Amino acid sequence: MARKAKIAREKRVERIIEKYSAKRAELLSVWNDASIPIEKRREARVALSKLPKNSNPNRHRNRCSLTGRSRGYVGFVGLSRIKFREKALQGEFPGIRKASLWLVIQLLTCWQEFEMRLQLKRKMLIFHPQKWNRLY
Repeated sequence: MARKAKIAREKRVERIIEKYSAKRAELLSVWNDASIPIEKRREARVALSKLPKNSNPNRHRNRCSLTGRSRGYVGFVGLSRIKFREKALQGEFPGIRKASLWLVIQLLTCWQEFEMRLQLKRKMLIFHPQKWNRLY
């Protein structure tokens, strides 16, 4: 579980981002508009730099809604990879299932097929050594 201070800081950053988003968007549009004189654009850039640094959306860090963990965040559910796995195994997400079992079955099937072909080739080599070039 993340420290309570980190979670509180992220909530504060979210509030600041939302508070200054309109002003930031307006200043950015002025800065990016090439038809406006360069002096006005520079003033917009200076005004943009005077906004709080936490008002920049890049400062926001996604966190797990259950534990507050910031790493391994799965965006479409809002959880960390650990909690996502736990809940998926419990069947709380419809349509999501563990894929590793399917993969293991597929790999075993391929491996068994490969072994059978190899045994067949070995038998053919024993009885027909002149066909060796055609097999490989």
